[in-house]
Amino acid sequence: MKCVQNKFHHSHLESWIDMPQLYEQLSNQEQECLKLLDNISEQFESIIHSFEKLKEGIKLKYIVNKERLGRLNVQQLNVAVGEMIQFQEYKQQAQYSISSCLKTLQNDLTKFIVKLRIEDLNYCTQNENNNKESLNGNGKKQSILNEREMLESTIKMLNQTSVLNAENLSAFSMKSLTLKSLGQFAEAITWADKALNIDPNHIKSLYCKAKCLYMLDKYEESQEWVEKVLKYDPNHVNALRCKGESLVQQGQYQYALTWINKALQIESQDSNTIYSKAHCLYLLAKYNEAILETEKVLVKDPCHLNSLSCKIRSLFMLDKYEESILWADKALNKEPNHLIILTCKTQSLFILDRFKEAIVYADRVLEIDPKNINILDCKAQCLFQLANYKEAIIVADLILTLNSKHLSALRYKTTCLYALNEYRNSISYADQLLIINPNDESTIITKGNSLKQLGEFKEALVWQDKALSINPKNLSMLVSKSQCLFQLDRFQEAIEYANQVLILDPNNVEFLYSKAECLRHLEQYEESIQWADRALALDYNHVNSLNCKQNSLRLLNEQQSAQTIVDMSLVIYPMQDEFCVSLLRKANNLIQTGQDQDAIVLLDKALSIDSKNIYSLECKLQCIFRLKEYENAIVLSNKILEIDPNNLTGLQCLADSLRLLGKYQEAIVQADKILSLNENSVLSLQCKALCLNILGQQREALVLANKALTIEPNSVESLTCKGNILQHIGQYSEALKLSDQVLDGYPQNLESLKCKSHCLYMLTRYQEAINSAKVILDHEPKNINILQIFVQSLFKLGIFGEAIIFADKILELFPNHLDILLCKAHSLRLLGKFNEALDIVDKVLCIDLNNLSGMQCKAQTLYMLDKNADSIIWTEKVLAIDPNHISTLHCKADNLRLLGNYNEAIKLADKVLAIDPKFVNALYCKADSLRSLSQYNEALIWADKVLAIDPRHVNTLGTKGDILRIYKKYDFALKLFDIALSINPTSYFSLSEKGLCLQELKRYQEAIICYQKALKIQPNNGWTLCRKKQCEEALIRQRSGVKQI
Repeated sequence: MKCVQNKFHHSHLESWIDMPQLYEQLSNQEQECLKLLDNISEQFESIIHSFEKLKEGIKLKYIVNKERLGRLNVQQLNVAVGEMIQFQEYKQQAQYSISSCLKTLQNDLTKFIVKLRIEDLNYCTQNENNNKESLNGNGKKQSILNEREMLESTIKMLNQTSVLNAENLSAFSMKSLTLKSLGQFAEAITWADKALNIDPNHIKSLYCKAKCLYMLDKYEESQEWVEKVLKYDPNHVNALRCKGESLVQQGQYQYALTWINKALQIESQDSNTIYSKAHCLYLLAKYNEAILETEKVLVKDPCHLNSLSCKIRSLFMLDKYEESILWADKALNKEPNHLIILTCKTQSLFILDRFKEAIVYADRVLEIDPKNINILDCKAQCLFQLANYKEAIIVADLILTLNSKHLSALRYKTTCLYALNEYRNSISYADQLLIINPNDESTIITKGNSLKQLGEFKEALVWQDKALSINPKNLSMLVSKSQCLFQLDRFQEAIEYANQVLILDPNNVEFLYSKAECLRHLEQYEESIQWADRALALDYNHVNSLNCKQNSLRLLNEQQSAQTIVDMSLVIYPMQDEFCVSLLRKANNLIQTGQDQDAIVLLDKALSIDSKNIYSLECKLQCIFRLKEYENAIVLSNKILEIDPNNLTGLQCLADSLRLLGKYQEAIVQADKILSLNENSVLSLQCKALCLNILGQQREALVLANKALTIEPNSVESLTCKGNILQHIGQYSEALKLSDQVLDGYPQNLESLKCKSHCLYMLTRYQEAINSAKVILDHEPKNINILQIFVQSLFKLGIFGEAIIFADKILELFPNHLDILLCKAHSLRLLGKFNEALDIVDKVLCIDLNNLSGMQCKAQTLYMLDKNADSIIWTEKVLAIDPNHISTLHCKADNLRLLGNYNEAIKLADKVLAIDPKFVNALYCKADSLRSLSQYNEALIWADKVLAIDPRHVNTLGTKGDILRIYKKYDFALKLFDIALSINPTSYFSLSEKGLCLQELKRYQEAIICYQKALKIQPNNGWTLCRKKQCEEALIRQRSGVKQI
């Protein structure tokens, strides 16, 4: 029994006889064992109780239903919102801490079970059934335990004063960790300090304090304590990550990445560390790399919300809004109220013009965070775009209660009030905004227009001048200023601004009339009639121009002509009551300032009085057409034509709408109707010409375009139309001249810019094509034809990296666009990314198995990968379709040369040279093949042919040098090798053959240097290694010989 008392046992016989004492000891041990089991059970029950308490606490703090929300005051609501924001961090900490504790507990239990060594005990089999029952009981109890229950138990245990005595290091440390997990960071630091008073080097407490300081936003202090952890354990993953996260919070993203990577070198699969790296890359604007890191986490844990959030935001920053939305939906299925993800989806929907959906998700964000200014701003913009002006104002007011100087909110409110005809209020908010930003152009314009609508024309002029000082070619301001000057009887000045409008828009009927009216007031009646006629040439039913002309004729005493005009006016525009006339005048003013949607509202009111008033219908048709609502324009055109079958405005709008909807034959029918009524209708000639051009009838189209230009030589539309036709028939230089003629006066004319870009590309003026394409893409970023010109121009200029970037943008819209896929494949190949190039080529060949360019690209790429046999297979597929495909013939020839089939290589090289005698690479292929066949004289002849065309052809210089070496013309050979290496210092052939030349000259040291350089390129080349060794041995013999002398 001494063994038992001394806690050490060894075999001996004498104690066996003391059996009564043994029985007594076993009985005592049984009692102690039962006490131990009771104690363990109580502790586990305490843990379970604590977990229940934690669950209730979490529910109470974080689950806030609508009924409870309604009972909160403002202060309580703010606290609740603040706690919601911290929930994700709390959740992450709780899960991590509980998981760690469970893992530690499980490991400890396993260790204690192993120490029992039950399998070694003889009586284990005798008590098998008892053991099974005991294990089943413990198993049931264990199944009840979960992470939360363990945490609750830990808290209860650590709060027992009997545990927390002054020297209990483990208890202090555990309590600090538990408090940290509960988010009670300041208190956790207090208990960590108590632990560190006992053991200043206690790593768990050091890390706990560092992490708590981080959570309290004390990043520099946190780093100091992290350094203490790393001093004792440089591989402490959590400490490394904590340091990285602290640096992130201080904006030192690149430095942070270094520490996060150190953590990953130790534990590469840690999801939290991988996410920290992804977040850091996101903050460094390396969005593609960030996505790759998040995907590593999501493979293991598809529901890892932080990684999902990072990926969604990265996709958003890469303009991949549709993909961002898809991932957001996946995340929101798991966590419907994730604020960041909801915000990102809202903004993506807004950018995609899906305003109604964006509002739905904005409201979901605002339920969680009612004071989120960015989302309130987004919602206001959506409502504004949907013309819900009153609701937009309500949201703008919410923003202004949070930030009274919020520019966007002030701007929305200013514009919405103007749209609601609340001009005074609009001016009031415009003034508030202009105090903050005196040069806000849109607000200056809105204020100027509001003053004009209020009849305060002089004051309006001041603000119109401010707008024009910012943008002298602002059409709406030129229009507005001209109108104000007219109202102030400053007719000469009004004419000057009307002229500026007509430079920008020469066929603006309203301003042709406006100029005519000003001239009439200046008593320049004949000129007034000329300008009225110009307006009527475009719209012979334009009532105001008819009235202006009639008044001028009357004042010139041409009464008969004046009466004729009056009769025409009454037919077109019968007398209405004053209200209807007022509506039409106001609508007309709105049309002139480009406010088509507002004009339609007034015109509908006028049409409710007289539904068949042609002038009102024509005005509405003009607005609908300008708003690009072509289907509606066709309906309204047909309504006008039911009333007046020969109405030119209705016919012209119908023809143009059909053309813009791609219904070219129908558009031609309508254009012909107009031309039967007015054979000189320029607009109809243009419309028909454009349709014929698209239908492939370029000759007929060109005749019509020339006729239109005969009538109006400077018509922008006719010049553009002719340019497009010339482009289609391959007359690129002529088309370019016409495009430039238009762009001299109208630099932003998109149709001429498109024509110019295409022509410049076809004329191989790639940089200019790129510059022109950029302007178009600023307005139409998804124009596939222009994107294609842009990408292929970059490729032609050798800017392969950018070509790939823009190719990817096209492929997002059109994943199977063959030309762009091939352009990307060739770019990757020329950048040396051969395997990536092969992947793209294979995609091309999946779409089009017999795509010649794809097969050729694959052959060339395999050639560059030294897969010569495979490359030959693909060259043969190309040559089966096109036996004379010259670059493929050469590719096959060079493959054969590299495989040692020199005679066949020469035959194919000859075939290439029969097509193009100056194909340099084919000449080289033949020369090198002849050299390899020891036909040195012939090889020299063909090498000289190459060098006559390209004296810097590196491979040929090397080949010729090797032949001269064979002829023992070492000086000439060395010169050629040196020239080759000055052009390409990494030419393996020239380095190795120069080494051989020097070796034959017994210049061993120099030869060794050449061989060493060659071996840096091909380290395992047996021939070079052998030659280098020969030189080293010869050099040793040479030196030993010198010593003997």
